Amino acid sequence: MQLNILHLSDIHATAGGDLYGEVDGIARIRALRCQLTEHRPQVDVVLVTGDIIDRCSPAALAPAMEELERLASSLGAALIPVVGNHDVVAADRFTGLLARRFFAREVEGLRLIVLDSSSGQLPPAQLEWLEHELRERPCFPLGTVLCPHHSPLTSPLPALQGKGLRNPAALGELLQRSGDDVRLLLTGHYHHAQSGSFGAHPVWSGPALSYRQIMLPGASAPAGGADAPGYCLLSLTPEAWSVTAFPLTEDAPLLFGAPPQASDVHLTTPDHHA
Repeated sequence: MQLNILHLSDIHATAGGDLYGEVDGIARIRALRCQLTEHRPQVDVVLVTGDIIDRCSPAALAPAMEELERLASSLGAALIPVVGNHDVVAADRFTGLLARRFFAREVEGLRLIVLDSSSGQLPPAQLEWLEHELRERPCFPLGTVLCPHHSPLTSPLPALQGKGLRNPAALGELLQRSGDDVRLLLTGHYHHAQSGSFGAHPVWSGPALSYRQIMLPGASAPAGGADAPGYCLLSLTPEAWSVTAFPLTEDAPLLFGAPPQASDVHLTTPDHHA
């Protein structure tokens, strides 16, 4: 038994103009669909851990969700969206699973529990629901994965200090009591990949499809954003799990292998040095 998850995060889709003049989140979903359609990985779930849109563009929600549905459909996968802090500007446009905000969904023996940390924390009522869900249905063949937008871990980047989940202790205490079936937490928000442990539970924060958060030298510029979109593929079996991060575009010199063909799909960005 094996289940594969395509993990996306922090797309920051916009309407009426690209984010920072460079980032077209909806075009990046399309580019990813073309890339994966060509390579045909086995994917059972497309999980998007929040910030589907940028807070300046509530109108981008519908077209972004349409592209995500096309992506999932092309892979024969279930689409599981998570609400991020940017997405709440379009709360009146939420439909389907987004409108539920937090919920449990079983796919091929795996329970995914989507949590709504869009306020920066998990409210008491939601934690109460989570503990009830874990206790009432305590065991799944592939276990349980928790999916909040915010990570309970701290980012090493100075600009992101204090930007994780604001009440991690409450979640940690709950998992100590009732988290035996929880295999790991999948999160986003930081715009950089990160792995770690939260008590007895592994945490993976996926890269962003919009831009990667980076550190810059100098006290006056503690962080920046690099146009380096990414995604990851996660595989779970009853005995193990693994995650691999991939760039959406690859600009590094090709050392071996066939060169790209003219028909290949590429995501281009303007030449800043022209």
